[in-house]
Amino acid sequence: DVRNRETEGSVQNVRLLLQGDADYALVQSNVAADAVAGVAPFVLGQGGAGLRALGSLFPEPVQIVVSAASPISELADLRNKQVDIGTASSGTQHDAMQVLAAHDLKTSELTLLQEGGEAALRRLKNGEVDAVFMTMAAPARSLQATAARSGIRLLSLQDSAVDKLVEQNHGLVPITLSTSDTLTAPAAS
Repeated sequence: DVRNRETEGSVQNVRLLLQGDADYALVQSNVAADAVAGVAPFVLGQGGAGLRALGSLFPEPVQIVVSAASPISELADLRNKQVDIGTASSGTQHDAMQVLAAHDLKTSELTLLQEGGEAALRRLKNGEVDAVFMTMAAPARSLQATAARSGIRLLSLQDSAVDKLVEQNHGLVPITLSTSDTLTAPAAS
């Protein structure tokens, strides 16, 4: 009997596996690696070492989205801003916390929101949030549609922060995205 179950994302999916409430799940590789290693929010010795991967589907880069008109040009500019970091048990939030730490940004320096997805992009479009973290395959139709409707930009991570992230987080690899490929929808044929 196979049942689909909607969850908040990778962190919740790992917890379901570890609790025996799921037999298999889709999980970001870096979240799975942290579960095996016992890295927060997971605890070493609580079953993470028993996780097994069946395969990799596709890379899911962390994308930090701001309005095209925003004065924000780098992650340091997020201080004292409203930033959506994804839902509480999502891989996006897991990644956002690591990216912020790698850029020496403390959560107390930001106003954090946890809506994620389309709701976060709507709030960005309406000027209710300054930046949105999204971990998703690129190009993503939701980002392309938002770019076409209201104009958005992606923030780049600092090279030193990327090096720190890759060194400290098994399962992460550096990926360079082309803004034109990522935010421009393919021409209709």
